[in-house]
Amino acid sequence: MRLVKDQEHSRNTSAQTKIFLSHTTRDRRDHDLAHKLAEGLRACGAQVWIAPDNIPTGADWEQEIVSGVMQQCSHFLAIVSAASAASEWVQKEIELAQQRFAQEAGFTILPLIVGRVDDFPGSNFINRFQEIPYHHEFSMQLNDLRESLGLLSATLHLAVEPATSTHHPRNIGIRPDRKAFAIGDEIRILVLANCDCYLSLVNIGPAGTLTILLPSEFQTEAKLRAGQWHTFPPLEYGYKLPAMGPVGIEKLIGIAFADRTQLTVEHFAEAGEQTNEPQELLRCLRETQKLPILGLAVIEFDVIEKELSRD
Repeated sequence: MRLVKDQEHSRNTSAQTKIFLSHTTRDRRDHDLAHKLAEGLRACGAQVWIAPDNIPTGADWEQEIVSGVMQQCSHFLAIVSAASAASEWVQKEIELAQQRFAQEAGFTILPLIVGRVDDFPGSNFINRFQEIPYHHEFSMQLNDLRESLGLLSATLHLAVEPATSTHHPRNIGIRPDRKAFAIGDEIRILVLANCDCYLSLVNIGPAGTLTILLPSEFQTEAKLRAGQWHTFPPLEYGYKLPAMGPVGIEKLIGIAFADRTQLTVEHFAEAGEQTNEPQELLRCLRETQKLPILGLAVIEFDVIEKELSRD
């Protein structure tokens, strides 16, 4: 197989961000938002301290929280709502954050204000800092937070090979060249990411037809583990990816998301011809569509007519 093009688009890696995520566990909305944010932020490369996940069995809650705020984080992210403002635990965490900030001016405070919140113990301190806008749409919320934190983007590697190939993905650099797939050939897609993320795959055919390969009715999501090659389609899902034609150059776009965003054709409508320029496509999907995209990669391969048997 010969890869005609392999482009990677990602921002530079910065020092790892360590976040203490303050929230109340007694409010379902706050609880669900906090844990979804924790998952998304970890997918972006951050370390996240969140209760009760980071409190070992049998450990003293207060001691663990003191350690979490005072020693184990670089950022304090507080989901501030009417419910959390009334929580003694959240008030204690904000008090600790205020102590830490007094000792270390570089300690970052990030208030996420949800709804109307009256004055509460600690509100004077929290209100000193520019808040992160609250969005009902989670993907927009995560995207704003990720950009505010300057978190890592994903680096994706894509490859395509015949579905019958027995090569191991780690040998990708020494595979025999394959310049094209004949119409009807089954294709296998190989993907590698440098961080945990969710993958979407988009195909643009020679005539410009755009098809979302993943997610689909056959596979509704695909979570990638950092540093591991993943194969699509997976054998257990029972679907195939044949080269359908017409002949020409096929473009395969891999997009890494921080969450389970369901990519649709409509997301590409505004991008228009920018689908031919990966950097512009990435900018459009991030800024215009507000999608929590971590990275994007593109490869191209040829599709040719199948040779007729002479027998």
